[in-house]
Amino acid sequence: HDMPRGELASNYSLANDSLAASILAKELDVDGGWITISKVYDGNTAIASGNVSINPSALSGNATAHNDGKFIGSENVTLEVDTAGAFNSKDVVAGNQNTTTTVKLAAGNAVNDNYTLRPRPVLTGGITAKDVTISAGSVQTKVYDGTTLAAVTAGNLTGVVSGEQLGATTALGFFDSKDVLTATTVTTFYTLTDGANGELASNYNLVNPTENIGATILAKDVTVASGAASSKVYDGNTTASVTVGALTGEVSGETLGQTTVVGTYNSKDVLAANSVTAVYSLVDGANGELASNYHLLNPTENIASTITAKALTMTGSSVAPSKVYDGNTTATVTVGALTGEVSGLTGRFSQALIKPMTILR
Repeated sequence: HDMPRGELASNYSLANDSLAASILAKELDVDGGWITISKVYDGNTAIASGNVSINPSALSGNATAHNDGKFIGSENVTLEVDTAGAFNSKDVVAGNQNTTTTVKLAAGNAVNDNYTLRPRPVLTGGITAKDVTISAGSVQTKVYDGTTLAAVTAGNLTGVVSGEQLGATTALGFFDSKDVLTATTVTTFYTLTDGANGELASNYNLVNPTENIGATILAKDVTVASGAASSKVYDGNTTASVTVGALTGEVSGETLGQTTVVGTYNSKDVLAANSVTAVYSLVDGANGELASNYHLLNPTENIASTITAKALTMTGSSVAPSKVYDGNTTATVTVGALTGEVSGLTGRFSQALIKPMTILR
């Protein structure tokens, strides 16, 4: 331009009227906390692109300085997976795992050309347990033992990664009641176990860890020792008195009540009665023991026994003091009253037996 003392700019021409310069890409910071890396356990460490989710908030905008790590205004700067990478372990572990995954500015977005990424963060992620299922188990009917424990056979496990085999699934089962009459269902709890070749149960999630299975409890066999039937005096009926033998076979710690018995002679009569049939019945115990939890193997028994004749008394009999000689010893006797008969029964003499009388001459 012209100078103050009259020098004219038009008298000159500028030989080098342009300068070379360039615009440097602005550096951006990546917040790895907005990048999610997750996959279901598959037995290896590989990460696929589909396992990486990038939230737009991983980059920040509205820059206020050239070195603040933010993009200008609200420009649409985007990221994409550069290297999917791998986890540092194939197993499901507590907390996050380091990965070799990296991200870059997405291709095909022109505005991204104005930016570059600062040293990229170490990204972390996780492997989630793989779902497996177990088929229906079965329960063995058990004999009463005073507990609710049940023996369960676990079903087959499906969904394990090819080439892996977990250990036998453990099963803990409980009846809904310890008693024979009310036990109908077993609730089973399954637990995965590690395999023999390094397979970890923690890499799997059992979708159906509990199951209800119909089942019953059988009564426990018990026996009663031989009883004894005392002979009785004739009383007109077949009822017998029986002393019950000892009961054996009860569950440890349980005691049933005194076994009841009904005894019956094979005849009510002295000459025909020679055997008593005893019928035993179990009785609940004093501390909640239930007779229905037991099965008496020998509920009946035949016991040898007899009935003895009942003694009677005759009172008030009389005999004629004398008779006229008739050539024989027959005397006239008046029969007295009979006492001691069984209630409801009346006997009578058909003939009176007397000693020969003395004939006075």
